[in-house]
Amino acid sequence: LVMTNKFKKFLHLVIITLPCISGQVVKAQHGGVTVKGAIELALTNNYSLRADSLNLLITAQKNKQVAAAYLPQASMGSKFNYNAAIPNSMLPGAIAGQPSKDFVPVQFGTRYDAASSLEVTQTVYRKDLLLQMGAAGLYNDIAQTRHSLTREQLVYQVAGTFYSLQNHAELIRNTTKDYQNLKEILAIAKAQFESGVAKRIDYESLQINVANKQSQLDQLTTQYNEQLDYFKFLLGLPVTTPLTLSEVITQPSLQLQPDHAQLTKRLDLHLYNQLILSKETDIKTI
Repeated sequence: LVMTNKFKKFLHLVIITLPCISGQVVKAQHGGVTVKGAIELALTNNYSLRADSLNLLITAQKNKQVAAAYLPQASMGSKFNYNAAIPNSMLPGAIAGQPSKDFVPVQFGTRYDAASSLEVTQTVYRKDLLLQMGAAGLYNDIAQTRHSLTREQLVYQVAGTFYSLQNHAELIRNTTKDYQNLKEILAIAKAQFESGVAKRIDYESLQINVANKQSQLDQLTTQYNEQLDYFKFLLGLPVTTPLTLSEVITQPSLQLQPDHAQLTKRLDLHLYNQLILSKETDIKTI
C-alpha cells in the first residue's frame, strides 16, 4: 500500500507553473511536456549551452588582440623625486674659492626633480602574427562549429532522456499491476494456508515473490527519479520544479534515405577538419 501511494504520487505530478528562467515564465503544457517542448526549453535555458556560447565572444576578443599587435604601441612614463638631503662632495679649496682650505664640502643636485618619457613602436613585419591574423576566420568558424555541436548533442541528450523516462514510467506501471496482482494472490494464499488448504512452502514462496516485486518497483522508482532530476538539469530547471511528461509516444514521420554524402556534413567531422587546419597554422606559427 505504501509503495502504491508513492507510485501514484510521482506519476500524477502536474506542472502548475515552472519558475522564472532568463526573465521568462515557462507555462505548463497541456498533458505534460512533449519532447519538442523539452528540446525548445533546453536550447533556451541549458546552463552548459549558455556557457559554451561565451566561447564565441572569447574567440572574437582573442582575434582582436592579435590584430592589435600590428597597431602602433605607445607607452608613457613619468617620475618625480624628492631629495630630503642633498649629498656633499669634497672639492679642493682652490677650486671652491677657499684657497686657505685643503678641501671644502660642496652640495651638488636639487631637492626636487621630475622626468617624463614617451615611447612609440610599430611592428613592421612578424610572420607569426600574419599567420594568426589570416586564421582569424578559421578560429571563429571553429568556435561556431563547437557551439553548434554542443546544441546538437544537447538535443540528443534531451530526446534520449525523455524517451528513457517514458520507458521507465511504462515499466513502473506494468510492475505496479504485477505487484497488485501478487498481493491479491498472496491474500488468497494466506486464507488457504490458515484454513489448511495450502502448504506453508507455497505461501512463503508467494511472500518472497511479493517482496521481490516490491524491491523491483522501488528500484525502478529510484531510477526514474534520478533520471527526472537529470532531465530537469538538461532543461535548465531547478530540481525542485514540479514536472510531468507527456505519456503519448508519437511515431516520427521522417523517412530516411541512404545518402553517403550526408557523412561529410556531420558537425563532429567538420570540427575535426577545422582543428587539423588550426593545428597546421600553429605549426607554421611556431
